[in-house]
Amino acid sequence: MSVISSATSLTSSANSDQEPIEITTPRSTGTFARNIAKKFKPTAHCCHICRCNFKLADDRNNHFKVHRSKIILRMSHFTESAYTKALSIHCKLATPNDESSDLMVAITNTSQQTDLKIGHIYFSTGSFVNYWKNDILPFVLPRDNIICIEVPESFIHQIELNNMIIIYQSDGLEFVEIHSFKVLTDKPTICRIYEHNEPMFIPKEPKVPEGTLKMFLYPIQNYFVPKNIKELVKKRFKCTVEMSDDERILYQQLRELKHIEDALRLNPANYADVLSLLIYIEDFTAQKEMYKYDLFVKNIYEAIHAVGGNIFKYKVYNLAKKLPFLMENDRIWISPCKFKSKAERVYGNVIAVHSDAFYFRLERNDYFFKFGNSKLTFRLHFLANRLTYQMEQHAVERVKVNNLSDFMFPSSPQLLQLGSQNSLVYFNNDIRSNMEQMQAVENITHGTAYPAPYLIFGPPGTGKTKTIVEAILQIWKTQPNSRILVCASSNSACDEIAQRLLKFIPSQDRDVDAFNLFRLYATSLNKDSPDQSILDTSNFFDRFYPPLPTLYQYRIVVGTLGVAGRLTQARISTNHFTHLFIDECGSATETASLIPIAGICSSMGQLNAHIIMSGDPMQLGPVLSSKTAETLGLGRSMIERLMDMDIYKRDPVTNRYNPKVLTKLIQNYRSHPSIIQISNQMFYDNELIPCAKKEITDVCLNWKLLPANNFPMIFEVAAGEAEQETNCTSWYNKVEQSRVMFYLDELLNNGVNGLKFSQADVGVISPYKKQCTQIEDACRRKGWRDIMISSVEQFQGKEKKIIIVSTVRSQSDNIGFLNNFRRLNVLLSRAQALLIIIGDAQTLRTDANWSKVIEIFEQNNAIISCNGKSSQQRTDYIYQQRNMQ
Repeated sequence: MSVISSATSLTSSANSDQEPIEITTPRSTGTFARNIAKKFKPTAHCCHICRCNFKLADDRNNHFKVHRSKIILRMSHFTESAYTKALSIHCKLATPNDESSDLMVAITNTSQQTDLKIGHIYFSTGSFVNYWKNDILPFVLPRDNIICIEVPESFIHQIELNNMIIIYQSDGLEFVEIHSFKVLTDKPTICRIYEHNEPMFIPKEPKVPEGTLKMFLYPIQNYFVPKNIKELVKKRFKCTVEMSDDERILYQQLRELKHIEDALRLNPANYADVLSLLIYIEDFTAQKEMYKYDLFVKNIYEAIHAVGGNIFKYKVYNLAKKLPFLMENDRIWISPCKFKSKAERVYGNVIAVHSDAFYFRLERNDYFFKFGNSKLTFRLHFLANRLTYQMEQHAVERVKVNNLSDFMFPSSPQLLQLGSQNSLVYFNNDIRSNMEQMQAVENITHGTAYPAPYLIFGPPGTGKTKTIVEAILQIWKTQPNSRILVCASSNSACDEIAQRLLKFIPSQDRDVDAFNLFRLYATSLNKDSPDQSILDTSNFFDRFYPPLPTLYQYRIVVGTLGVAGRLTQARISTNHFTHLFIDECGSATETASLIPIAGICSSMGQLNAHIIMSGDPMQLGPVLSSKTAETLGLGRSMIERLMDMDIYKRDPVTNRYNPKVLTKLIQNYRSHPSIIQISNQMFYDNELIPCAKKEITDVCLNWKLLPANNFPMIFEVAAGEAEQETNCTSWYNKVEQSRVMFYLDELLNNGVNGLKFSQADVGVISPYKKQCTQIEDACRRKGWRDIMISSVEQFQGKEKKIIIVSTVRSQSDNIGFLNNFRRLNVLLSRAQALLIIIGDAQTLRTDANWSKVIEIFEQNNAIISCNGKSSQQRTDYIYQQRNMQ
């Protein structure tokens, strides 16, 4: 009865509409049985043990913690005599001589049942519960047969009792069987499992199932940064008398490069050499930047907890913000601060990253003990992950070796025999009402630009992703032999494209045994689970890359530019993909875009795939560590550079782009006409056409706090003081913080015109991290945790019904980060229905672009100054302004 009550309470607490767990037969200390739930349909965030779904990953994770205190403890109350197990579990950690260092778990059917169908496997360690996902699930395990699976070693720690939870079916029932085990400390290379004092068996040569084969990745060259580049970076590119001859030559080359016009800096002759040099500069600068993230540990034995063997745990509050770069497999070193010698450093790897802690494995497990109980302060340093730079250097090298430089400077499209061009049957009928989107889809499908890349110039809110998805679908449908690689600089963009594609095509055509789409994730990725439709056709939970023969079966592969580098390492056929789409091209470096172009879709003197790039060169470009590399050209994306070439420029007579190679999308589906007006005038030649739905964009008109009834924007002059904390370079402004909180309070508590907004409807943008942090703290004190408060960079590609901007800088002739016109464009174009800017108008006017923005607000009587006024005085003041108009 105790098991029934605990399981039932779990189901009800999950807010699930599924039927409660029905326990029919307790089988053992670690096993219970229930009826098969045919109506239960699991989502991406579900618990198969309790048969309940959750809306958010955090809700599911909180639910998993209950398993430790409820189900597992209650089940341990059964007597030994009731124990009859169906499975035997054995575990082995591969030794360094093995091909991999993963954990091998062997599952044996020791029951009297002929076949057991194993459907789900969970691993729980401490307070963490992990769902093991693999293509082999579900699988049938015959009696006395054994199957071995691989799981990351980070699942198994020497902290406390570990559990492996297996859900299987037999004889019309479903069984949940829990196996508890402990990792011994005497032999760190072997994990021994003890179950009721039974003898343990470790398979000597476990046979790995076919479904768990990994992609073989060939080593990539290190491309170590040359000494003269290192020294010049250390000297901040200043000429000194101590310079070596190599440094002086390099210094002169960089000076000459700096004085060349952006559009002429790269040419076919110097293309590979210049880009390689800029990657080296960025690479070493990024390595130096990592020192600002060093952790100084005063009491090593209290801060760092030994998990077992040479594995340690370090707790970090708000880890995602303090160490945003941290991923599994990152290299670290640790050393006492008083010792400067590198000989005292011990190196290691990060093996797991969680919300408030990370685990790492050191190369020596006795390192801390040699210092005894001394009060030494230790420095923990994170080494920059150089893999991206290595991949980019490899791609640039491929350009040079395969004579591809001329293709990077296209002059005209090749005249192709296109054959009959039948009108397309669109998957998304909305495309038909947009001439520019329809033009882009048709020309991409027919390959009119080849071998030149086809460019989609997509200003904010113009349906760029919709256009890309439709073009991919048309190629998939009309060209049965096509193979499409879709890349983007971010995982969110890849997920969005994959999810939209899967709404129109199944991941697999079972009738013809064809596979349509595979979402390829990096194995070190730390993020919440994507939509279930993507999970079903991805390697998200596998923690390894599928082998090439598996990927070759899929018509469409979606992954980031970095993951594309893994395909290069695997030496995928350069003739496999017929089309390459690169989304968000404007926010990627040219060298990052070269990873799939030169490494996957090219061979000697030839481009083997149609290349389609989409982005907006008027929005934020690549984020770099080196200002020198950025200034000398690495900060320019490939799409921005190409648009400066004659083939992509407007016709001087018609003033139009050549639709065979480029389409500019102009119908804006995001913002109120007044909001889009500013960016339209300043950055897009007044070509954008407002097409957003009025039921979204007009909801804030006539709001009591608007200075102009039909103009849903406010510029509030708040001449506070920009301040900095000691030893901190970021700025904050308390007066502007109070004004932001005033507007948030009005919007969230009082609403607009009787309409209430949720926290998710509102975004707060500030260019300074300290301002964002302090506003977040103020919101948290009011219980507001779902408002997005971040920098302009984090808002690129996003939209909110309401945007509040705090510019921070005040009483100065320097506006800092705000002088970037691309940052200004992104800031202005995120809001759908209401835009509020708070700042010092006099300071902002020192920048020409900001001066134009303020002028537009003035023309529309949308500037107010309410310093020192109470809420009621402020409202009265606005009414007075309206009456004077």
